[in-house]
Amino acid sequence: LETLRTLRRRGKTLLFVSHSTEAVREMCDRACLFDHGRLLYDGGVDETLARYANLITAGHASAHPVTAGPV
Repeated sequence: LETLRTLRRRGKTLLFVSHSTEAVREMCDRACLFDHGRLLYDGGVDETLARYANLITAGHASAHPVTAGPV
């Protein structure tokens, strides 16, 4: 993660894929939510994670549980 932080500070664009809400909040200014390769939402991190949590709550088959563990 430190390498990613360094690249981010240098203004580089990164594609960061994770199911860790903490890591996404720390690393991202914007987030996208996909389901089976289909873009469901592209926007702010908080709104994207709220939509992700709604998928989990709804028991969406392809959604993974929200974790705070390692990336």
